[in-house]
Amino acid sequence: MNENINLDISFLLQIFPVLIMGSIPKLSIVKGQQQDITPRPLHRIFESNLLHHSHKSALITHNNGGSIASESTKCTYKQLNQRANQCAHLLVADIKRNCLQPNTDGDYIVAVCMEPSDVLVNTLLSIWKAGAAYLPIDPTFPNNRIQHILQESRPVIVLCDDNIDRQRFNGTPTISSSELFHRSAELSNANLM
Repeated sequence: MNENINLDISFLLQIFPVLIMGSIPKLSIVKGQQQDITPRPLHRIFESNLLHHSHKSALITHNNGGSIASESTKCTYKQLNQRANQCAHLLVADIKRNCLQPNTDGDYIVAVCMEPSDVLVNTLLSIWKAGAAYLPIDPTFPNNRIQHILQESRPVIVLCDDNIDRQRFNGTPTISSSELFHRSAELSNANLM
């Protein structure tokens, strides 16, 4: 039976020696016709799922503070979305107010120098909602490596943890996480368009 399959394929190759890519329908033996996927930004998928999951826990963090008993805090999808929207509004306002320009590729890049945490999750979501791209910078990188990354990427803003020295970012506008949350607290929590 395998010989018949090989013969059929070789017969097809003789009849159609050159096939143009995309000229064969996308067929799957098991599923049939494949569906085209329309790419959607991650933050839009997050927003569309809010209808069904708004009061479910999105983030659970455990802060043990060096003690044996850990303290956990929960954040719902609705709370995370609202907080990220407020931060995104602040990022957009700061970029406009300070007349910050995109890099040479036309992208608004926001550098993020934070340890993994619930704050980092909120920060990344707010950057995507603001329409920018994020550039991760490991807080343990040496200063000369951070300087090289900043010179090459030209981010409009650096967002960092509170315990990181702002002078490491050599003149790039910098906002600490507590400053980001404090300054954005009174802003709209509506989704950006």
